[in-house]
Formats: sequence, C-alpha cells, structure tokens
Amino acid sequence: METAEQAGRLTPESDLSVVRKQVSTLAKDYETTRETMRAGDARTRAMTSIVSKMRTLALSIYPLLPDLVNSPSAGERLAAVATLQELPNPEYLTWLANRVGVEKPFIGYHASVALLVAARVLRDSQSKEVRNAIIMATAILNGLVWKDPNQVRTLAAALEEIDAL
Repeated sequence: METAEQAGRLTPESDLSVVRKQVSTLAKDYETTRETMRAGDARTRAMTSIVSKMRTLALSIYPLLPDLVNSPSAGERLAAVATLQELPNPEYLTWLANRVGVEKPFIGYHASVALLVAARVLRDSQSKEVRNAIIMATAILNGLVWKDPNQVRTLAAALEEIDAL
C-alpha cells in the first residue's frame, strides 16, 4: 500500500487538474451553503455532507495540501482539514491547531477532529508533537469569547487519547 506522500509523487498533472476542479466545486458548495442557509441543523448537515465528500477524495487531494492550507478560500482550507482527518501528517499539526482560532466554528471543529485522529494514528511516532498541537488548540479555544462545546469535547478526547500511552 502506498503512502499519501508516494501517491502525491505518482499522481500525473492531468489527474491533479481534475482533483483541483473537484476541490474547487466542493469548496464553492461549502461557501455557498454557509452564505445562503440559516445557521442551524439543516445547514450543518449540508456542510457535513460536503466534508464527507472531501474526505472520500483525501488521497487524491493530498498532493494539493501545500496550496490548500494557504488558500484564501475557506472551502479550500476545509478540504485540507478534511484530508488531514483521513491522512494525518505531523507537518500540519500546528496549522490544524491554529484553525480553532482563525476559522468559523465548523472548520475549527473539523480541525479538532483531525487532531483527535492524529492522536490515534500518530501517537506512537509523534506523540509529543501531537500533544503540543492539542494543547495549543485548547489554549487558543480557551482564549475565545465563545467556545464551541463540540470543539471543547473533541480536544479533551484528543488529549485523553494521546495521554493514554
């Protein structure tokens, strides 16, 4: 089985072009949904469906991570977060932790989930780095006026997971 890094090196540019278009469409779907629907369960379900689609494309999206994490598009950054939920990478732990303070709560929550997954997947090889990122995300969240209870619970679970070594 190939790693995400190997897949990225082996993906032809023509295939990456198709993936870029898919990511762009899903990113726009997220942004449109967020802008046009009222906050509430229906909007959350619709946005969660978009994240699920992004996650199914994670291996294909992975080579685009350097561009997506620096994108001005919230939807493209969400695609990066969704990819990191499926394919945790220690290089992006600090970036994920920072999402809690700079993104809307929906993306911050999914970044918290990505840190929880990282705690489970990377704890044998990168436990210190993962723990530091979780602590950083928790500190950022604690500094906010409003703390998303889902993020609080998810980060607490991630810390428990990493400390269960």
